[in-house]
Amino acid sequence: MTDPSLTRSALIVEDEPRAREALKQLLAEWCPQIHVVGTADSVASALSLLRETEPEVLFLDIQLEQEQSFALLEQVEPTDYHIIFVTAYTEYALEAFDSAAIDYLLKPINPLRLQKAVQKVLRQPPPFPASTDWVQQLADCMTQQAPARKKILLKERDVVHLVPTDDILWVEARGSYTTFFLQDGSHLMVSKHLKEYEDTLQAHSFYRVHRSYLVNVHKIEKIDRSEGNVLYMEGGHQVQVSVRRKEQLLELLRRITEG
Repeated sequence: MTDPSLTRSALIVEDEPRAREALKQLLAEWCPQIHVVGTADSVASALSLLRETEPEVLFLDIQLEQEQSFALLEQVEPTDYHIIFVTAYTEYALEAFDSAAIDYLLKPINPLRLQKAVQKVLRQPPPFPASTDWVQQLADCMTQQAPARKKILLKERDVVHLVPTDDILWVEARGSYTTFFLQDGSHLMVSKHLKEYEDTLQAHSFYRVHRSYLVNVHKIEKIDRSEGNVLYMEGGHQVQVSVRRKEQLLELLRRITEG
């Protein structure tokens, strides 16, 4: 049983349902000291829940569907909460977070890193340190440095699609065809070999885990060795990992999550 004095209430602000549920499950499994009192998918719903539940910890996805979560912090007193940003942004954002001494978690969330962030929360009582203008400074920094979403051109029969690479979960070779499986559950089949896309996609965090598959490493949820090296992508989709590439993939994931 968890000592009540070592528990904290938390609100998750995340616009993607699967990501919200994944974080809740990680917290339940790895951080029982955190009690999730609510989830929100927008600034408006988060403000309402803040008044109702009075959480101590905020897990904030930076980029919501139509807005950034910085808009929420501009309407509350940041020192009232321990704030942990959850973001898919990578290298260019880390310096901004580090310079402001702000806690953050990179997607896909590493459980050990999550535990480390939670331990910091438990050690630090309110009010939480924050300068009066760090929210705006960080928002400006993220806006200035945020790169445009990279897109790839895919021709399916007579239709040409421009697909953001971060919307692709994995890519599968099927003979002379290649199928792109997308985050929204849809897929596109194009009449080109996988090899023709490999170099382009590998420049955007894709890795060949099998002769038939390229996966977006930022969309991996877990690797289950007990099931014959099966990779689970967001949404529970399974992809086979070859024995030869498994250790290389694990090392790549370690560098990403520890970097």
